[in-house]
Amino acid sequence: MTETPTRSSIRYFIVLLLVVLALVVSGCNNDDRPTAGEIAREWQANPPRRVEMAPATKFAEEDAPGGRSSHRRIVKAPALSLGTGTESIACEVPAANAEERVIMVRSGGSRALSTVSVGAPNKVTYVSTIDLEAGDTPLYLILASKGRRIWRIQGATDRLSRVILANSLPYFHAGVTGVESGLVDFVNAYPCIPSQEEETSRDKQVREALVAALGRSPDTELNFQFLNHVMLPAGDELDPYSPTEPEYDVISIDPRSVTSSGEVNEYEILPISAGLAQLVNEGFLRPIDDPDMRRPRYEVVKPFSHMPPGLSTSVLFDIPAEFPMPEGYDKPYYTFILKKTGECVRGYLGSCGREAQ
Repeated sequence: MTETPTRSSIRYFIVLLLVVLALVVSGCNNDDRPTAGEIAREWQANPPRRVEMAPATKFAEEDAPGGRSSHRRIVKAPALSLGTGTESIACEVPAANAEERVIMVRSGGSRALSTVSVGAPNKVTYVSTIDLEAGDTPLYLILASKGRRIWRIQGATDRLSRVILANSLPYFHAGVTGVESGLVDFVNAYPCIPSQEEETSRDKQVREALVAALGRSPDTELNFQFLNHVMLPAGDELDPYSPTEPEYDVISIDPRSVTSSGEVNEYEILPISAGLAQLVNEGFLRPIDDPDMRRPRYEVVKPFSHMPPGLSTSVLFDIPAEFPMPEGYDKPYYTFILKKTGECVRGYLGSCGREAQ
């Protein structure tokens, strides 16, 4: 039977799609990529920049005698379970007393980057700042965030009676500064914090579990898509997110000041675009001014150890053939072109042939 034009077109489209996917996976011809042995020998001969890393935060179950220690305290309150069938939702947060004002803050993201990581040194840690207003009422804060977050609390911190950091443990860790470590507890957000939309029946169950554990509903609830800086208890944003200002702020954090659910380390290379700016300022990269350039392009002047954490934008690098590739160079966002020869080591979505010309 003769194949119809429609069926033939569909088959042609499927074949074309498979070819495109193969190009995406392969990136470019890797026959000229240095072998692992060649990279290792070159790495030893020309070691990349290394800086003294801050020691990982030491964890203890309680504060060290005679001084303050960053530590991890997982809530030990009795679990209150709600739910039916095979699913049981247990929220383990301490009950609030009558004198405390309970404030729950839910934040999606932030446009402020931390100079230290919590839990994963090769991932991005963001910062949200809270300024506490003066007052007499004790404050019980529940701070929930997506991703890795450091909450920088300042102002009238003497009002704090308890701070709960809720995150997707153990995958995403959180930390806090400006608070006595004995006031800080960490909980898994999944059974305690309903989503901001609260559209599902499970959100309702989670809300009920939270209220049962606290003994009442939070007195104040604040939701933010992005949270850089907020005043509490008022809830006024001091630095609201603006899509017309895409650049990230960089907040310097002393790793010794962080109480965290995961290890705390200084970044060797800052995350995202701040890392590119750091590499330029420290002489590892030089921007290439090309009026026809469709994306940022840099010359690698000195070897560096790894790509900035979280950098997921399309960037082109001209690198000397004798330099080792930085760790993470093989992500699909980057193109590396060998200087002089113009050979492609890695191509963004198969773009080696076009970019090397």
